[in-house]
Amino acid sequence: MSRIVVVGGGAAGIELSTLLGKAVRKEDEIILVEPETHHYWKPSFMKLPPVPLTVI
Repeated sequence: MSRIVVVGGGAAGIELSTLLGKAVRKEDEIILVEPETHHYWKPSFMKLPPVPLTVI
């Protein structure tokens, strides 16, 4: 059994944890260390308008 620790739960840390979860054996353990309890997926912010929209 191996333990893999990923420090940082940003976009790269979450992506790495996901890819490792698919690649390692079932008995291996992946630990994601992140002090926050939530994550904002920043690439999605690019879909938001930079200024408030007004309806005329």
